[in-house]
Amino acid sequence: MEAGGSGLAVYDFAPKRVRRIMVAGVWDYRWKPAPPPPIPCLFISREEGMKLVKEDGSWGRLRCRSEVVRSHGYTVEATREGVEDGFVVVSCHHDHWLTGASDDLVGVAMLLKLAEKVEGGKARYGLRLVSFTAEESGALDFQPWYWIHGSRGYVKELEREGELDSVVAVVNVDSCTRKPVHLAGSPEIRSLLERTFSSRGLSYVLELDTSYCDSYSFTLAGVPAITLHSLPAILDIYHSSADVVEAVDWKLVEEEFLAVVKVLERLLEKGWKGLDYEAYWESVSRLLMTAANFVGIKPKLEKPEKPREFFSSLTKNCVRAIFKGDYRRETGWFETVFFPELQPLFDALEGRKIYEKYVIPGEEREILVGEDLKSYARESLNNILGLLKDYE
Repeated sequence: MEAGGSGLAVYDFAPKRVRRIMVAGVWDYRWKPAPPPPIPCLFISREEGMKLVKEDGSWGRLRCRSEVVRSHGYTVEATREGVEDGFVVVSCHHDHWLTGASDDLVGVAMLLKLAEKVEGGKARYGLRLVSFTAEESGALDFQPWYWIHGSRGYVKELEREGELDSVVAVVNVDSCTRKPVHLAGSPEIRSLLERTFSSRGLSYVLELDTSYCDSYSFTLAGVPAITLHSLPAILDIYHSSADVVEAVDWKLVEEEFLAVVKVLERLLEKGWKGLDYEAYWESVSRLLMTAANFVGIKPKLEKPEKPREFFSSLTKNCVRAIFKGDYRRETGWFETVFFPELQPLFDALEGRKIYEKYVIPGEEREILVGEDLKSYARESLNNILGLLKDYE
């Protein structure tokens, strides 16, 4: 568009498939309304794209017509009450682009299987099986952060009803159909899946919650949440007509299901006491001490007396997805981190590139480092330590 084009045609990198990718009309990912894309965009197969490339220098005409229709999607919820106040959420999403076997009909199948398994049973804590709508898109008025709209609405509804503080934890399953499985979540819930996967001999990758899946809506609200996904491993079929049941590793899915059941049984019996707050404290204190050693201060870090409240506040305020660099020049994934203000320091200490700016998508808040990394890191760390005292 900025180069003067009147339209955009994109062909796929893989053969024999069509794919659907969303295109925004602005250079950001705000959680607010934005102008629609001003020119038409078309995604075509690789075969059709190669034909167009061979015709380079010739011309043609493409007639197109687009229409925006407001529609309704429905989040489906099944509940089982417990004896104690509190409940665990296991979730997936049922909307999908094209065939959508991995993303996320396998998740829907896992929830249905789980419903059969727990039917008629009882537990100390309640259970909610939730299948979200509008995960792939659906944010109104062309919001550039168009995804996980259904779960964001669900979290807002829990907050309005005064139920948000009753959520023990969230286990979300989405596109988890190839190895290695990414255990993307807050340490107190992630540790439980990590131990279970290890005991079953399953390969996995550890990371904080992914902003590309519904669990992130809960993370932003301070709720312990995790997604099991294989997004990097399914990019060849992601959002394409090749995302079919034959591409699913069903043995892996079965193992994942059993792992989720084991962790769920623990949480339904123990509630918040079943979470591994020690793992959370180890992750956070290690990062803070690394930063403190670099800037030359010696903070007194003590384990919180009320871990549930402390870590909920920390997650809500200090865990965010970041984008490294400028949207116009850089490419890459959003990465969820603790203490985004300290990310330039951690990049430097681990020998990675330090960018001129880091962006927190959604909020579109920019983190500008400046020339003096040490002074910047010291100021940021002192601000964070001050916040931690407020959470105690």
